[in-house]
Amino acid sequence: MDSGDEERQDGGHNVPFVDESEGQREISDKDKCDRITSERFKELLTKYPDYIREVYRDVEQHRFVNIPRRLEGKKGSFYLTKDDLINMDRWIQKRGTPLDQRIHESTAKKIHENDKEEVEKVTQKAFKRYQGPGGSRRKSARLAKKSNQGDMDETITGTGKDEDFIEAMKILKTGLTGVHRARANLLLSIPFYKTVPYCSRALYRWLNWSEEEGWAQSFTWTDTKLIETINKVRKLAADFKVDAVDVEKVSFVLERDGLIEGFRRATITKDSIKEATLIADLPWTRVYSVEGPNVGIQKEKKVAIKRIYKSPRLKLRFLAEVTISNKLTKLSPEHFVEFYGWNETQDFLYVAMELVEEGDLEKSLREHRERWNECAIRAVTKQILEGLRFMHEAYIVHRDLKPQNILVVSSKPARIKIADFGISKRLSNRGTTVFQTGIGTNGYKAPEVVEQWRREGDESYLAARQTAYTFNVDIWSLGCIVYRMAKREHLFTDNYSESDPALRERVKGIKTNLNKERRIGRTGIDFVCGLIVIETKQRPDVGTALERLESWEGSE
Repeated sequence: MDSGDEERQDGGHNVPFVDESEGQREISDKDKCDRITSERFKELLTKYPDYIREVYRDVEQHRFVNIPRRLEGKKGSFYLTKDDLINMDRWIQKRGTPLDQRIHESTAKKIHENDKEEVEKVTQKAFKRYQGPGGSRRKSARLAKKSNQGDMDETITGTGKDEDFIEAMKILKTGLTGVHRARANLLLSIPFYKTVPYCSRALYRWLNWSEEEGWAQSFTWTDTKLIETINKVRKLAADFKVDAVDVEKVSFVLERDGLIEGFRRATITKDSIKEATLIADLPWTRVYSVEGPNVGIQKEKKVAIKRIYKSPRLKLRFLAEVTISNKLTKLSPEHFVEFYGWNETQDFLYVAMELVEEGDLEKSLREHRERWNECAIRAVTKQILEGLRFMHEAYIVHRDLKPQNILVVSSKPARIKIADFGISKRLSNRGTTVFQTGIGTNGYKAPEVVEQWRREGDESYLAARQTAYTFNVDIWSLGCIVYRMAKREHLFTDNYSESDPALRERVKGIKTNLNKERRIGRTGIDFVCGLIVIETKQRPDVGTALERLESWEGSE
């Protein structure tokens, strides 16, 4: 781990993008660490799984159940394997403070360079140092229950002494390449989960609450802060008869909830849509047209209210939509559908957005084909690219660009806004991430997304890492949208992975197909072909695409 990671140890989880400088800075009195009750604590703890995307639950399972259970099953010495180290690096890369791409690549390379036997030897030595002669093993029903086993395993406990913890950390940091404070802390939290949490920034902020800064509190990790945090966690864990890692989880839930509270509007309720006009009836979601003043929004024009059925899976999409919509509205209301606020009831979640009455691009292409000449197509392409530039510079990838998520503000002149950020994903400033879901829509998914989706059943994490994808998935989708506008039909009606021969045949025929239609000229066709590139590294980023757009000679 580099010095940046050393100073910015973090446990931010795999959740939608939230700017810490925005949202609710306060926390209710009942949720402050010195006032929270055992009942309230356990209520928050039960919410934790709802915030973990399904695709990341495998590493959650490994960190909190599989590896601890395996270690506790050992009667003698215990240690981590190299695969464990790599998987926990994956956990922290997904959930830690975003780092520069070079740092990420350097750290990942160092982690992989560790010798298999050395990893086992060093972790065994560190664990033995912290366990010490005062360490013990106790029967534990927690892991037996979580892994559906009837027999109780033994829980490993450490000495609890600060000096033993620091010495164990030093053994890990000096003995393993790429491991510094954050990863050393994470590794120790695995066997000693009852007394050692992973010290996230959310955990520190909750335990040391600042009324002025709230969840945006600025600080730098030191060994002293780490020890103080762990000791506070142990006290809470003992008071509530829970594990130290449970305190870590509750701080995460509180941070996620707190950061969107500032966007809540009490005026958005089920009564708001009683006399509203239903404009879309979708699976799990209904969209209504409502007069702005009726929901406390001082706008003369109507607004759209999304009513979303409450479920753990959709709650994550909802959090993504709320946080990212708020962020992008502030960045550029010209390019993104405006976000006005949200609220919830026992059964439903509500989001208030700008209502774009002309509907989406797909609808317009079907009903008003004559409006979409080359000039209009080029104008829309430029606006989408400008919107993507704002998103990518904020380390957000859309992941579901399609004509249905492009709303038409006006057709003459052609003006659009980008919508629906329910599956958008925050990328670190490394500029890369590994998504492991079939995110996206048939016909608009980039081939690397399809490849990953088809490999979801592969239990090898290392194999999964080989198909990382990043901002370029949006560029592919944009190419498919432009093709749809120019050809008046979808380029793909199914999903194709990078290895599918049919994919290459379709891509090879793009130029010929567009030349037949003659709706866009040679320079426009060349531009489209430059977006729909199978090899990810050869696909342009948004800046390069905007530069190439200048060569597209759009005409009336």
